[in-house]
Amino acid sequence: MRILSEEGPTPQECVDEHVALPDPLPHDRAFVRLNMIASADGGSTVAGVSGGLGNRDDHAVFGALRGLSDAVVVGMGPGVVGTASALGTTAVEVAATVDAAAAMGARVGLCCRASSADARVRHQGVSHHVRTILDLAAHRPELPLPPDLAGEVADATVIEPPDVAAVLAGFDLGITSMGRGPGDDPAFFAAAGAAGVWAAAALRQRAPAGQ
Repeated sequence: MRILSEEGPTPQECVDEHVALPDPLPHDRAFVRLNMIASADGGSTVAGVSGGLGNRDDHAVFGALRGLSDAVVVGMGPGVVGTASALGTTAVEVAATVDAAAAMGARVGLCCRASSADARVRHQGVSHHVRTILDLAAHRPELPLPPDLAGEVADATVIEPPDVAAVLAGFDLGITSMGRGPGDDPAFFAAAGAAGVWAAAALRQRAPAGQ
């Protein structure tokens, strides 16, 4: 975002217009926004000079979006790399995200990776990625997990997940992870469902009385 004419809107007016909420907002469901920048390797190169994606204008937009949001979901990426070692995975960047969110005063919950179908032992039950994140992060996030998985991680919050397959079917969504759906890998989707229930409960606790 760059202002090319002095007669045009100011940078702040551009940001305000970009992040303005629709009127009226939907009252029967969550209003979800996706804002992202990405490249093959997370960087950019111009005239032989490389650097990270994003600039101060991107930061201004992200900051304005955060200010209007009740909750922010942060994913790792771009791409996910694994090397069968504790630190050789993109998941390590989640530790920095946890700490950054905590430093900004956010209540942080970790959607834990789990599996009941992955043939790799390190990903069976609660994945070793989760333990790596917890070892690296200075802040301990809340760990919502279904009852049959909560015992695998210290200080987990036990949450009964919804029937994720039924929820997805209700919205006519066919979601898979590594080619597996809820019926193929129930633990993966139960862990995600538990995180969703945790997030909804956290939002209700923040909402003013009567809302």
